[in-house]
Amino acid sequence: MSQIKTNRPPDPDKQTGDVLTVSDVNELTTVVNTNAVDFEDRYTTLQPNLAPLGSRLDVIEGTSVPILSYTDVLPESVDDGTIAFDPINNNMMYHKDGNWYRITNDISVSVNNFAVKVDTGATTTFKLPLVSGKNYSFEINWGDGNIENVTSDTQLEHDYGVTGIYTITMNGYIPGFIFNLAGDFTKLIEIVECGGLTFEGSATGAFGGCTNLTTIDDTTTFKTTGVSLFNQFYRDCNSLTQIPLMDTTSGDNYNLMFRSCNSLTTIPDFDFGSPSVIKEMFFSMINLTTLDNITIDTSNVTDFTQVFFSCQNLQSLPVMDLSNATKMSGMYRNCRAITSLPTPLDTSKVTNMDQTFRDMHGLSEMPVIDTSLNSNFLRTWRTCYTITSFPQLDTSLGDNFQETWFGCSSLTSFPALDLSNGENFIKTWNGCSVLESFDNLGSLGNGTDFTECWTNCHNLASFPLVDVSSGTNFSRAWQNCRSFTSFPQLVFNQSGSIAFDNTWQYCWALEDFPEIDFSNGTTFIDAWVDCNLNMSGTENILKSLVDSNLTNLATSLAGRTSIGQSSWTTNADPARDAQTNYEILTTTIGTPIHGTTGRGWTLTVNP
Repeated sequence: MSQIKTNRPPDPDKQTGDVLTVSDVNELTTVVNTNAVDFEDRYTTLQPNLAPLGSRLDVIEGTSVPILSYTDVLPESVDDGTIAFDPINNNMMYHKDGNWYRITNDISVSVNNFAVKVDTGATTTFKLPLVSGKNYSFEINWGDGNIENVTSDTQLEHDYGVTGIYTITMNGYIPGFIFNLAGDFTKLIEIVECGGLTFEGSATGAFGGCTNLTTIDDTTTFKTTGVSLFNQFYRDCNSLTQIPLMDTTSGDNYNLMFRSCNSLTTIPDFDFGSPSVIKEMFFSMINLTTLDNITIDTSNVTDFTQVFFSCQNLQSLPVMDLSNATKMSGMYRNCRAITSLPTPLDTSKVTNMDQTFRDMHGLSEMPVIDTSLNSNFLRTWRTCYTITSFPQLDTSLGDNFQETWFGCSSLTSFPALDLSNGENFIKTWNGCSVLESFDNLGSLGNGTDFTECWTNCHNLASFPLVDVSSGTNFSRAWQNCRSFTSFPQLVFNQSGSIAFDNTWQYCWALEDFPEIDFSNGTTFIDAWVDCNLNMSGTENILKSLVDSNLTNLATSLAGRTSIGQSSWTTNADPARDAQTNYEILTTTIGTPIHGTTGRGWTLTVNP
C-alpha cells in the first residue's frame, strides 16, 4: 500500500482503521470561507463524485467519506462536499460553491491496490475471475511488464509465455473477484494486498477451492460492507494460515464459509451479524483452537447441520441462540477436545439430532436438554466414550435409534427412556462395554431391526424381559455379551421371518437358555458359538428348534465351555431329551425318526 502525506501531522495521530468524526474533519481543514458550523452541516451529506475514476482512495479506513483521485487537473463541476486528491500539486482538496480548497493538515491517504501472486503451474496463463454483470474500471499490471485497462466483465486471460510465479497488481474499481471452485482457482497462492477489492451484495465462493492459497495480507481488508452472501467464501482453502478481518455485519448466508480451512488456528474478531444460514460454516477446521472472539446472533437460524463438524482442536464452543433450531445434524460431531457443552442449549424445536454429539471424545457429561420433538437419534451420542451416565430425556417421538449410544464405553448405567416408538435399533448400544444392566429399558415393541443392538456389552450381567415382538433381524444382537449367565424367555415375531445369525455368539458366561418359539426363524448361523451352555440350556435350545418345525438350516452350539455331547444326560421326558432332539434335527428331511421325521439340519456341538 502506498502512503501520501501533506505537511503537518494531526493531533492526535490517526491510524488506519480509525473513523473520522465531525470534529476530526474540522480540526484537519482550513477551508477558506468555511466555518465549523457550515462544514458540519455539509459533512452529513458528503457524496462521492461519480465521474470516471483512475483510482479510489480513502482518508481513513472505515470513514464514510470517500476520497476521489484523478490523473489530471481536478474537474470544475463536482458536488459540493467532494474531497479529492490533486495529483498535480500533491494536495488533499475540498470542493465548495464551485471552488476547490486545500486541506493543509497531514492526512494519511491509502491508495487501494488489489494485488495477488499466482503460480501458472504447468500452463503459461492466468484468467481473472471477474463477475458477470459488474462494472469494472481498473488498471492491471500483470507482473511481466504488461499493463492494460479493464473496463468490462470479460473473463480476461493473460499468457505469460513461460511458466512461473507472477505478482498481479490491480488499481481502480474492482467489484468482485470470485473463483467459486472454478477457473484458475488452484493457481492463486497469495493475496499480497486486498484493500482494493470490493464485493457488492454477494461474495459467494470468492476464494472457494483455492487450495494453494497460503497467505492473505491482514493489514488491509476487503470492502464487504452491505454484503449478505458469504457462503463458500474460503471453502477448501486448506493451506491458508491467516485471513484479514472484514465487515460481515450484513451477512445472511455463511454456508460452508470456512469449510476445510484446516490450517487456520484462529480467525479475526468477526461480527457475523444476524444470519439465517450457517450450515457447515466451520466444517473440518481441524486445527482451529478458539472461536471465543466472534460475535454472531443465530436467533434466525433453523438449520445448524455440521456447523462445527470435525473442529477437533476447538477448546470451547461459542454460545449460540438455538431457539429456532429444527435441525442439528452433526452440529458438534468430532469436536474431540470439548469437555462440556455451552449453556443454555435450547433444543425445544429440534426434530433432527442425528450425529449431533457424535465422536465428542472429551465430553464428560451430557446435560439435560429438550428432545421432546426429536424423531431422529441416529448416532446422536456415538463414541462419546467419556460419558459415565446419561440424563433422563424425552425420547418418546424417536423412531431411529441406530448407533445412538454406540461405543459409549464409559457408560455404567442407563435411565428409563421411552423408546416405544423406535423402529431401528441397529447397533444402538454396541460397545457399551461397562454397562451393567438395562433394568428400566421399557418396551421396544415397535422395533424391527436389532442387528448388533447390544453387541460387545461385556459387563451386562443380566438382560430384562423386554418386548421385541416386532423384530425381524437379531443378527449378532447379543454377540460378545460375556457376563450374563442366563437369558429371558423373550417373545419373538410370530408373523414375519427372523434372522438369528451369531445372535448369542461369544456369550462366554451364558449357561441357562429358555425354551423360545423360533418358528419364524430363517437363519441361525453360529447362533450359540462359544457360550457356556449347561445341560438344561442345551436341552431347551434343541427342543425349541425341533418344535419350530424348521428344516434344512444350520447352527452351532460348539466352542468355549458348552457341555459336550458325550456328557449329555438322558432326560426322562423324551420331548426334552437332548440326544433325541439332536437326532431329529440332523436326520435327512422326511426320514421317519422318534415318531416324527428328520429336519435336515447341519448342527455342530462340542464332542
